[in-house]
Amino acid sequence: MESATSTQISGLLALLLYIALFAGTIVLQVYLSRRESRWPGLVLPILSFVLSLTTALALTLSTAGPGTLTVEEYGPDGTVINTQTTEVDPWSGPGPGPERNVGETLIGGGIAFLVANIPTLIYTAIYCGEREKFRRREQMKKMNIQDLE
Repeated sequence: MESATSTQISGLLALLLYIALFAGTIVLQVYLSRRESRWPGLVLPILSFVLSLTTALALTLSTAGPGTLTVEEYGPDGTVINTQTTEVDPWSGPGPGPERNVGETLIGGGIAFLVANIPTLIYTAIYCGEREKFRRREQMKKMNIQDLE
């Protein structure tokens, strides 16, 4: 059994690793956004958006209500030998689970979508800022060329 101190240290190391990874992706986003072509700078915002969409969908679908699970046993000739149907409730555990309706599930998924899109907003802001600087530099080059003529 792990001690509380080793658990805290491993949690701190995981947090530092996550921060370092995020800082690395920010540096990568700045580099990609400064490229002459605009498409490389859109890669990370699009990937981040797709990831946040899947996160929100997974959370929303995982909080679905009860249902049934049917398991069929087949014989060697392909006929059904045995069928077992079981009621499945994702909230059944030690004690009563929370009552969730569709509205609460959708609100929870929406909040998860917004929170998961924070990196998307950061990447998009970096992209827009760097593209604006790139546009200004190009305009200055054109003005300097016109001044030389």
